[in-house]
Amino acid sequence: MIWVLLLLLQSVDLSWTFSIVSQKPADVINVKQGESFQLMCTADNYYEWCTFSVKERICEYEWKRDPWNITEAVCDDFQGRAEFQGTYNYYECGIKVTSATAEDSGLWKCDMEKYTRGGTRGQGAQDFKTFQVNVEVPTTTTTTTTTTTTTTTTTTTTTTTTTTTTTIITTTTTTTATTTTTTTTT
Repeated sequence: MIWVLLLLLQSVDLSWTFSIVSQKPADVINVKQGESFQLMCTADNYYEWCTFSVKERICEYEWKRDPWNITEAVCDDFQGRAEFQGTYNYYECGIKVTSATAEDSGLWKCDMEKYTRGGTRGQGAQDFKTFQVNVEVPTTTTTTTTTTTTTTTTTTTTTTTTTTTTTIITTTTTTTATTTTTTTTT
């Protein structure tokens, strides 16, 4: 009975399966406002659609046979700040976001849809992974400094009384001298 089940499983076409086998970063990414960050999903097979989204904003990439590469389908929400990253032949789909803003914080989702030749959107197997992005916005601290200047004026009045007594004594001495000369002749 087990042999029959194994034979049945080997004959089942598992081409409809598709999964994202890795994501980078695996956990939370912290980035400062104005810096860049990168998210990467790697699938187990070729994909046709790869969409990154956060809070209703999306950036979508599509693999096209003509021109045989990844093209940006919709990415207006990031105003030229998003750029495709990865190598399609290695099943990688990534996004680099430059000049991170507070609006970039949140739970990001990477949706991938398997390539289906001749198929349309929604026909391929799909998988998704999520990333938590925290954009650290610098806090603004306003410091108010109040300077109070107290001016104290001390007026000291010093009254100095100087009494100068000048006594001038004028003594006038008048000396009258009388000289008598006697001359005797012999």
